[in-house]
Amino acid sequence: MLSQNRGLTAAQALAVLTSHSSDGGAPGNDPDYGHGSLNLGWALAGNDPNRVDTAVSSHFLDPATGALHVVIQNRSARGVNGLELAVALNGTSRSVVLPWLEAGASTAVPLALEPALLARGGSLAIESQLKNPPGIVDAVPANNARSSLLTSPPPEG
Repeated sequence: MLSQNRGLTAAQALAVLTSHSSDGGAPGNDPDYGHGSLNLGWALAGNDPNRVDTAVSSHFLDPATGALHVVIQNRSARGVNGLELAVALNGTSRSVVLPWLEAGASTAVPLALEPALLARGGSLAIESQLKNPPGIVDAVPANNARSSLLTSPPPEG
Protein backbone atom coordinates (compact mmCIF):
# COMPACT_ATOMS: atom_id res chain seq x y z
CA MET A 1 0.00 0.00 0.00
CA LEU A 2 2.78 2.40 0.91
CA SER A 3 4.80 1.64 -2.23
CA GLN A 4 1.77 2.47 -4.43
CA ASN A 5 0.79 5.57 -2.42
CA ARG A 6 4.02 7.22 -1.35
CA GLY A 7 2.27 10.16 0.37
CA LEU A 8 0.49 7.95 2.92
CA THR A 9 1.65 7.59 6.49
CA ALA A 10 1.65 4.13 8.07
CA ALA A 11 -1.48 5.04 10.04
CA GLN A 12 -3.26 6.21 6.88
CA ALA A 13 -2.28 3.01 5.05
CA LEU A 14 -3.65 0.94 7.94
CA ALA A 15 -6.91 2.90 7.82
CA VAL A 16 -7.26 2.21 4.07
CA LEU A 17 -6.54 -1.49 4.54
CA THR A 18 -9.05 -1.91 7.38
CA SER A 19 -11.76 0.06 5.57
CA HIS A 20 -11.23 -2.05 2.44
CA SER A 21 -11.30 -5.49 4.08
CA SER A 22 -13.55 -8.33 2.96
CA ASP A 23 -16.23 -8.77 5.63
CA GLY A 24 -16.44 -12.20 7.27
CA GLY A 25 -18.79 -13.76 9.82
CA ALA A 26 -21.26 -11.34 11.37
CA PRO A 27 -21.69 -8.10 9.42
CA GLY A 28 -19.21 -5.36 10.30
CA ASN A 29 -16.38 -5.47 12.81
CA ASP A 30 -16.86 -8.54 15.01
CA PRO A 31 -14.87 -10.51 17.62
CA ASP A 32 -14.30 -13.51 15.33
CA TYR A 33 -13.13 -11.76 12.15
CA GLY A 34 -12.25 -8.24 13.32
CA HIS A 35 -12.39 -5.91 10.32
CA GLY A 36 -12.30 -8.90 7.93
CA SER A 37 -9.73 -10.33 5.55
CA LEU A 38 -7.14 -8.21 3.82
CA ASN A 39 -8.28 -7.25 0.30
CA LEU A 40 -5.31 -5.49 -1.26
CA GLY A 41 -6.91 -5.40 -4.73
CA TRP A 42 -9.89 -3.44 -3.39
CA ALA A 43 -7.65 -1.19 -1.27
CA LEU A 44 -5.49 -0.27 -4.26
CA ALA A 45 -8.45 0.27 -6.62
CA GLY A 46 -10.76 1.76 -4.00
CA ASN A 47 -10.91 5.20 -5.62
CA ASP A 48 -11.56 4.04 -9.21
CA PRO A 49 -15.14 5.21 -9.95
CA ASN A 50 -15.36 2.90 -12.98
CA ARG A 51 -14.58 -0.30 -11.06
CA VAL A 52 -17.57 -2.22 -9.70
CA ASP A 53 -17.04 -5.16 -7.37
CA THR A 54 -20.00 -6.46 -5.40
CA ALA A 55 -19.64 -9.62 -3.34
CA VAL A 56 -21.31 -12.19 -1.13
CA SER A 57 -19.02 -11.80 1.88
CA SER A 58 -20.35 -14.38 4.29
CA HIS A 59 -23.17 -16.54 5.56
CA PHE A 60 -23.79 -15.93 9.24
CA LEU A 61 -26.23 -17.79 11.47
CA ASP A 62 -27.29 -15.50 14.33
CA PRO A 63 -27.60 -17.77 17.36
CA ALA A 64 -29.79 -15.24 19.20
CA THR A 65 -32.50 -15.08 16.53
CA GLY A 66 -31.89 -18.25 14.53
CA ALA A 67 -31.89 -16.17 11.34
CA LEU A 68 -29.40 -16.72 8.57
CA HIS A 69 -27.78 -13.52 7.33
CA VAL A 70 -26.25 -13.30 3.88
CA VAL A 71 -23.72 -10.49 4.07
CA ILE A 72 -23.34 -8.47 0.86
CA GLN A 73 -20.52 -5.99 0.38
CA ASN A 74 -20.11 -3.24 -2.21
CA ARG A 75 -16.36 -3.15 -2.83
CA SER A 76 -16.78 -0.44 -5.45
CA ALA A 77 -15.97 3.27 -5.39
CA ARG A 78 -19.60 4.04 -6.30
CA GLY A 79 -23.01 3.01 -5.06
CA VAL A 80 -25.03 0.26 -6.73
CA ASN A 81 -28.79 -0.14 -6.93
CA GLY A 82 -30.83 -3.20 -7.86
CA LEU A 83 -28.52 -6.07 -6.93
CA GLU A 84 -30.38 -9.38 -7.03
CA LEU A 85 -29.56 -12.02 -4.44
CA ALA A 86 -30.66 -15.62 -5.05
CA VAL A 87 -30.32 -18.00 -2.11
CA ALA A 88 -30.94 -21.76 -2.06
CA LEU A 89 -31.42 -23.43 1.33
CA ASN A 90 -31.26 -27.22 1.03
CA GLY A 91 -32.37 -26.79 -2.58
CA THR A 92 -35.30 -24.43 -1.92
CA SER A 93 -34.67 -21.11 -3.68
CA ARG A 94 -35.71 -17.57 -2.92
CA SER A 95 -34.52 -14.23 -4.24
CA VAL A 96 -34.57 -10.61 -3.18
CA VAL A 97 -33.68 -7.35 -4.93
CA LEU A 98 -31.54 -5.12 -2.75
CA PRO A 99 -31.97 -1.37 -2.42
CA TRP A 100 -29.18 1.17 -2.95
CA LEU A 101 -25.88 0.06 -1.43
CA GLU A 102 -23.33 2.82 -0.87
CA ALA A 103 -19.73 2.46 -1.99
CA GLY A 104 -17.79 0.45 0.57
CA ALA A 105 -20.92 -0.49 2.51
CA SER A 106 -22.10 -3.89 3.72
CA THR A 107 -25.63 -5.07 4.30
CA ALA A 108 -27.00 -8.23 5.82
CA VAL A 109 -30.01 -9.88 4.24
CA PRO A 110 -31.79 -11.82 7.01
CA LEU A 111 -33.55 -15.04 6.07
CA ALA A 112 -35.84 -16.64 8.62
CA LEU A 113 -35.20 -20.34 8.94
CA GLU A 114 -37.78 -22.95 9.72
CA PRO A 115 -36.54 -24.93 12.73
CA ALA A 116 -36.76 -28.17 10.75
CA LEU A 117 -34.14 -26.89 8.28
CA LEU A 118 -31.43 -27.24 10.90
CA ALA A 119 -32.73 -29.90 13.25
CA ARG A 120 -30.30 -31.24 15.83
CA GLY A 121 -27.78 -33.42 14.10
CA GLY A 122 -28.80 -32.08 10.70
CA SER A 123 -27.20 -29.79 8.19
CA LEU A 124 -28.18 -26.84 6.04
CA ALA A 125 -26.68 -26.35 2.57
CA ILE A 126 -26.59 -22.67 1.58
CA GLU A 127 -25.82 -21.43 -1.90
CA SER A 128 -26.03 -17.74 -2.69
CA GLN A 129 -25.52 -15.90 -5.96
CA LEU A 130 -25.40 -12.13 -6.43
CA LYS A 131 -26.28 -10.64 -9.81
CA ASN A 132 -25.48 -7.08 -10.77
CA PRO A 133 -28.08 -4.98 -12.59
CA PRO A 134 -27.96 -5.08 -16.40
CA GLY A 135 -25.13 -3.03 -17.86
CA ILE A 136 -22.94 -3.20 -14.74
CA VAL A 137 -19.89 -5.41 -15.21
CA ASP A 138 -18.32 -6.83 -12.06
CA ALA A 139 -14.52 -6.63 -11.83
CA VAL A 140 -14.33 -9.78 -9.67
CA PRO A 141 -17.33 -11.99 -10.56
CA ALA A 142 -15.85 -14.97 -8.68
CA ASN A 143 -16.81 -13.41 -5.33
CA ASN A 144 -20.48 -13.12 -6.29
CA ALA A 145 -21.22 -16.70 -5.23
CA ARG A 146 -20.77 -18.49 -1.92
CA SER A 147 -21.60 -21.97 -0.66
CA SER A 148 -21.69 -23.00 2.99
CA LEU A 149 -22.73 -26.01 4.99
CA LEU A 150 -23.99 -25.42 8.52
CA THR A 151 -24.33 -28.36 10.84
CA SER A 152 -26.03 -28.55 14.21
CA PRO A 153 -24.68 -30.59 17.09
CA PRO A 154 -25.90 -34.18 17.29
CA PRO A 155 -28.58 -35.00 19.83
CA GLU A 156 -27.27 -35.60 23.33
CA GLY A 157 -27.50 -39.01 24.76
